[in-house]
Amino acid sequence: MNKGNSDQEIIERIKSADRKISNNALKEIYLANVKLVEQYIMNHGGSQEDAADTYQDAVMAFYNLAREDRFEGKSSISTFIYAVARNIWSKKMRHLVKHRNLKVVDFDRLPEQDLPKREIDLQLILKGVMEQMGSDCKDLLTYFYYEKL
Repeated sequence: MNKGNSDQEIIERIKSADRKISNNALKEIYLANVKLVEQYIMNHGGSQEDAADTYQDAVMAFYNLAREDRFEGKSSISTFIYAVARNIWSKKMRHLVKHRNLKVVDFDRLPEQDLPKREIDLQLILKGVMEQMGSDCKDLLTYFYYEKL
């Protein structure tokens, strides 16, 4: 966002009865944060389309709270939107892993050209499972596999 505009000024513009002022504030917020959220989603198994959908949901969650004067301001607008987007994406990934019809695949029988795809699929599944684990389980696995304890 424009460094000259504080979060409170942005919120006041969003709540403005003048739609042009409100829409310009929304556009400013959107453009200021889109790359960070897009990068997060794409680094965590999502596509650019996933990132756009998730980001739009997060921005609209903020926008609606601000319009209804329910945004508490305990964090910056950017931090709030990023956190909401991360939560939305995490929920989508948990749902995907939970409801995905997983089947056992004999990877040794897959053709060579499918090797990169199967590695990506495994990474997505592992990320989803790791996100569901408690911190103690994550620590134990990390110590076991990476620190050879």
